[in-house]
Amino acid sequence: MIEAVVKGGLTTLIDNPLDSSHEGVQDLLKKKHAVDDFLADLDIPLHYFLYSKANSKYIEEVGENRSVIKGCLISLTSDHQELDEHAWDRIFQRAAWEDLPVVINLRAENAWEQIDKNLDLNFLEKTIHYAEKQNTRLYVLNVATQEVLGLIQEARARSLLIYAETTLQYLFPKNASQADFLWDALNRGTIETIGSGYQF
Repeated sequence: MIEAVVKGGLTTLIDNPLDSSHEGVQDLLKKKHAVDDFLADLDIPLHYFLYSKANSKYIEEVGENRSVIKGCLISLTSDHQELDEHAWDRIFQRAAWEDLPVVINLRAENAWEQIDKNLDLNFLEKTIHYAEKQNTRLYVLNVATQEVLGLIQEARARSLLIYAETTLQYLFPKNASQADFLWDALNRGTIETIGSGYQF
């Protein structure tokens, strides 16, 4: 599958863990070396970056993992609901200290109609609040609605370093006109990257 997606134009792979099985430094290093060796054997020019999943158990290890990871991930899943306000604040504080972006995944790639729009808006508003409070960079994955784009633009107007990604699923819906605002956002640079979610 790696070979196929690279031939299709993929340049960068962000490894967002679905669970907390690769949180320790040694586990992360072992995983990185395995992937590096795999890519070297295939002679594939693919940028591979590890992102550590932010949760209350591993917040203080962010600095320890700085040499291995490129950012901290918070997903709009049941996991983020387990974080109390102190944990939210500390995640963004540690990320700012280590100059790491906080990456938020708003929704599953195949969930165009399954997620309550208010849920991802509330989630984004919360992450923007802590990013501004701690002066942290923020990277938003799976942008799919005009409301989310509006929040991102408002945050940029306040000088927050916030970046956005959308996916092929949202750019090519059954009704093509539904994606006009996303293509416009890409052309204007409001959305910087196009991604696609895979489970390997």
